[in-house]
Amino acid sequence: MSKEFFDAIRAGDLAKVAGMMEADPGLLNATNENGLGAFTVARYSRQDAIAKLLLEKGTQLDICAAAMAGVEERVVELLAEDRTRSGAYSHDGWTPLHLAAFFGSKKCAEVLLANGGDVHARSRNAMQNTPLHAAAAGGHSGIVAVLLAAGADANARQHGGWTALHAAAQNGDVESATLLLAHGAEAYGRADNNQAPLDLALTKRRVPGNRERNGNVIEREISKLQTATLSRIQAAATLEALEAVRVDVLGRKGALGQFSKHFLKLTPEERAAAGRALNEAKEALERELESKKQAFADEALRQRLESEWIDLTLPAWGPRPGSRQSASCHADPERDRGTVFIARLCGARWPGSGDRVLQLRRAEHPSGTSGSRYAGHVLVDGWQSSADAYIAGAGARDGEAGAAAAYDRARPRVPQ
Repeated sequence: MSKEFFDAIRAGDLAKVAGMMEADPGLLNATNENGLGAFTVARYSRQDAIAKLLLEKGTQLDICAAAMAGVEERVVELLAEDRTRSGAYSHDGWTPLHLAAFFGSKKCAEVLLANGGDVHARSRNAMQNTPLHAAAAGGHSGIVAVLLAAGADANARQHGGWTALHAAAQNGDVESATLLLAHGAEAYGRADNNQAPLDLALTKRRVPGNRERNGNVIEREISKLQTATLSRIQAAATLEALEAVRVDVLGRKGALGQFSKHFLKLTPEERAAAGRALNEAKEALERELESKKQAFADEALRQRLESEWIDLTLPAWGPRPGSRQSASCHADPERDRGTVFIARLCGARWPGSGDRVLQLRRAEHPSGTSGSRYAGHVLVDGWQSSADAYIAGAGARDGEAGAAAAYDRARPRVPQ
């Protein structure tokens, strides 16, 4: 009996449905094998007359059926009892917001959003879509606007990679498409089967005999793509980002090349005009890409030269001592004023010469590093002041050979 009743609903047999309910009032709130009520099945089957009859007879509406029916009072009543019902799921995986969006109940959608309805909710079925997909699929631009204002993602993808803009384009819904584009929808985003919204707009809703209009659409869309791509090129911050733009638009499967698929649908004159527009856009984008690439190269060169730049006005190295003669390391008080290091006399003598040696205090090493390995010694024979000493090496205390080697390695920094 129940199966026959639901078959009659799907078939749109209003008289039979009314007669069966007259004989068995319990059918009014019956559910089928999938848990769906009579009203839901009538709406899914687009049997509006039967759906209206069921409402008039007083069929019970849960939150999902009420949203589908657009019965705002019932939605408000159910949410007042339990606000979490705004996030409920139907037996077939839809939220009340999905159903209000698809079936065009703007008021119910607004009530649901105001009571915690999730604009990003995904259906729990094979579609895996959002309420925005549902609104676009239903062709309800008013609800598309409401959902976008509530923060819906204009580029969200459902199963198969489809976006809401794909649905709007397929339906020829200019208002919804305009709203989606204004909120950042990708005009050239491709689904898993590589179809873009424009493909659907041209193939699914093309007006027979109106070739000129379709030719103009292609030229206009080429111009839009060129403008958008120029902006992406200018915004590219790295060579990698620039290459990604090139591949997306000018690559073998790039967005620009996809327009040529539609040329066969145009008259020869329209095809020639669209071809010129396509070639001009390609050349302009290639020039801009090359210019941006050169700008990256110029900047890299500038940074390299800057890092290798030498200030020729800086003091040069002083003369290296040519032998172990104390005179070669003598300081000139006038020349070296303000550049000397404080040192103190130690009891060591330079091997083989008897010259006295100054030991640099560890904390005052020119490198700024303390520690015994940096304590240096310099010859001071004949110097008038112990404050005129330069570091010469590792120290005489390393032994005769070590002291001689340290003296040979000396590089006094002498301002010129």
